[in-house]
Amino acid sequence: MKYINILFLLILQLITVNKTNAQCPEAQSYVSKIEQADSWTPTERVSSGDKIQAWTQLGTWYNYRCECENGGNLSDTDLQRLVDHLNMIKGQISSKYSSYGSVPSTSISDCKKKTKNGSNASSKLNNNSNSKSSTQIEMENRLVNYNKAMNLKTQGENIARAYAQQVKSYGQLNSTSTPEVLLENFNSNMQAIADLEAQNKADNLSQLSNTLSSSLNDLSTGNYEGAMFSALSLLDQGEAKREARRKAEATKRRLAYQVQQKMTAFYTKAVELNDEAINQYYEKAAYAYSKEEEAYMLAYIDNLECHKKNMENNFSYNNTSWLKNNCSVPVKKNYTVNNLVAKDIQYINAAKRKYALYKKTGEQVFQKGAMRFAGLAATENPKADYYYTMGHYAGINNPLVAYSSFLTAKSKNSNYFSGEKASEFAMVKLSLESSFKKAIEENDQEVVSNIVGAGLHQTVKIDNSLPIIYAIKIDKADVVFAFLNTDLVGKPQTVINKKVQSALYMAALLDAPNTIQKFADLGFSVDFSIAGKTPLDAAAESLSVNSFNKISELLGGQTKYNIENSDVIKLQHLLRSADVNDTIKVIDIFNSLNKPTPKYKSLELLLYAKKREGFFMVFEANKKFYADWVKENRAKIFKQFSEEVLYKYNKHVHRYLSLDLLPLADGVNLYGDDLATFFEVWLNHSWNYMSMPKKESSKSALGYDLIVNSSLKNKQVELLGIQLGTQYAEIMGITGSYKDDWNKSIMFEFITSNPETYQLNLLNFSIYYRQDSKMVRVLLDNYNNETLRSGNFLRNVIWNGPMLNPNSTANNKQQAELIKSGYEILEMLLFDFGYHKDAFKTLAQMRFETGMYPQANEYLKKLLDRLIESDQADPNWNDWWDSYSLKKNKKNIKKRDDRKYWEAVIEGNFEERY
Repeated sequence: MKYINILFLLILQLITVNKTNAQCPEAQSYVSKIEQADSWTPTERVSSGDKIQAWTQLGTWYNYRCECENGGNLSDTDLQRLVDHLNMIKGQISSKYSSYGSVPSTSISDCKKKTKNGSNASSKLNNNSNSKSSTQIEMENRLVNYNKAMNLKTQGENIARAYAQQVKSYGQLNSTSTPEVLLENFNSNMQAIADLEAQNKADNLSQLSNTLSSSLNDLSTGNYEGAMFSALSLLDQGEAKREARRKAEATKRRLAYQVQQKMTAFYTKAVELNDEAINQYYEKAAYAYSKEEEAYMLAYIDNLECHKKNMENNFSYNNTSWLKNNCSVPVKKNYTVNNLVAKDIQYINAAKRKYALYKKTGEQVFQKGAMRFAGLAATENPKADYYYTMGHYAGINNPLVAYSSFLTAKSKNSNYFSGEKASEFAMVKLSLESSFKKAIEENDQEVVSNIVGAGLHQTVKIDNSLPIIYAIKIDKADVVFAFLNTDLVGKPQTVINKKVQSALYMAALLDAPNTIQKFADLGFSVDFSIAGKTPLDAAAESLSVNSFNKISELLGGQTKYNIENSDVIKLQHLLRSADVNDTIKVIDIFNSLNKPTPKYKSLELLLYAKKREGFFMVFEANKKFYADWVKENRAKIFKQFSEEVLYKYNKHVHRYLSLDLLPLADGVNLYGDDLATFFEVWLNHSWNYMSMPKKESSKSALGYDLIVNSSLKNKQVELLGIQLGTQYAEIMGITGSYKDDWNKSIMFEFITSNPETYQLNLLNFSIYYRQDSKMVRVLLDNYNNETLRSGNFLRNVIWNGPMLNPNSTANNKQQAELIKSGYEILEMLLFDFGYHKDAFKTLAQMRFETGMYPQANEYLKKLLDRLIESDQADPNWNDWWDSYSLKKNKKNIKKRDDRKYWEAVIEGNFEERY
């Protein structure tokens, strides 16, 4: 490049000295730009685009245009050629380089012709008609020089382009089935690129030599313009070569990345296959009858664990030696059948070995093996001890096997569980009841059918009710069907009809309309009576509004009950009125209820109505009457609160937090069952939010989408969310679908067992997620304490709260409401609850260091004014600014309409702000 610079400058100097008659300021300016381009940085060159080519064309055009405008002894033919050439260059500039400049079209009239010694132009034209003028010859030479330079440029660019294309062809690794082939393919491609680089260097040296030789030859013959064009072509060639080298380096990096990714995939697959083999050997060991066979399988597990560790320690992208298993191979020992010891004893000894392995390794397959061999022992010799052992090994995580085994042992010895084993029997029974309850709630018909099929449903209770009654109570229609479908197999139709009618009658009493519809769809009628009462009568007497509506619908209507003689009809009307927010009618109907039971029922119905105003009005007017009902139904109330508080445009949620309705045992921090309920509800709503089309989800106004918008980055921080694929999700047992998996995981048990780590602060939720000033006030009124004043609580609210950061998806009206709510939150914190430490400094600083909505600016001034008026403003609030910050901020406020206000705040001259 140093020699090219010298040559380039030499050419420019010679042109300047020898072509002064052809100088033109516009053309000279482009020559200067081209000269300066040689000192560009690599970054400037990469981003320069077609500047050099454009400047060359523009400079050439202006040079010829000067020839045109300054005249010369040109014939009409010469002039036409010059004009045509100018317009040809103009066309190239317009089509390729218009962003760098533009030139006008040229006509014959734009060119002037000189006369000599007063002779006229026509005489001179005749004298030149038979010979080429010097200008014509010069122009033709220029065309020759230009074409030669373009040929040199094209040759250089073609070399670079061919090199880049050849390198690209080696830029993709083939799909391979083994890591050995992958590594061989990678090394082969990298060597091919290295060979191409060597050949490209030789080609580039040859092309550089050709171009320099052309320039030097032109210089030696006095063809300065030809030398300049050749030198200029070097700049274009150089850029093409640099681009080719960049592409080659990128290709090599891409190859290295590909081999790392693919080799990592091979490693992952190798570990996966190794783990699969380990699991297979665990299963073989768990069900191996002899001790020798068991030991042989366990030795293979040790071998594979050893190999797995070696793969982890020796894995490399550069070789495949890590794949070879160099661990010691087990030696199989022969096994002799034992005919001297009874089989049941051999089986029970095998069961004990398996259970010991389960306790040692934690592998559940050994627990299954222990259960299996204990069962074989019991089959061989049906002793109470063997059945107990099978149940003991099954444990509380296999309650169906455990409880049925314990019942069998008890049938053989009624006093078997009267001593120290009584607590174990009780634990297993509770476990069965718990799993039965969970299966009913989650509509797991397979588990229900297994328990019913084993006859165990008759020996347990759920919430002090028979399991089928519990299923009807929570209206799990499919589970009720599974109960009866399994229990009544092989029974005569008369028995089946009687059982189904009993279930329908119970559904009417317990307000289970889905169960009623399920059996109606199966062809069973609701037009029957038990002890002189129909299902409709049962629904009316129990105030089961939903069942009453469903039965009336199936009967095609009813006339027996009306608003004058039936409270259930009154409750119907009350619910309809609440749904449309007709609170006057709600109050009238409530006041017409004379007995406590329908009044209690009315509040329960209002809790789940479409609109909530009726609920709060009835409750707030009758707090004392409902005190016991509130205590009994707290879990329902908290769950409904959790459902509604997630949606920020539910303006009424603060009313739930009345100490008379929903007291919080641990203040603003949720723990235990409340925390579990809140997260259960939040996950469900987030899943539904993710499943909605975009238009629907934006309308739903979910305050904060737990799944999409958050992740648990550190177990020591407040639990704000869970994200698929995180370590936390793996700990929780969540594999891929929240809707399918979260109920089956240990998530809530994990959360509630770590209350110091996993919590949710309702005050923070109300400020940052709901942006709800009314909810903030209720929480502070009820649970305000000194701990909330610690740390940077106020600063965080100011900087991150809704006044500056309202919901970005809200429309203008909603944004204005949220900003106002943010102002109200700050106002109450500062002036009602005394959170004013460093408040003036923090608020004033915010105006100069952040962008701000116009409405927020006005609210901010209101807060500062109140602090100033209450003598809580510090005139030296900005003494930490340096001179540069002070100057910059004073300059910025000069552009504002309220600059007088902010100048006074900066200076601490608060009296001068208006």
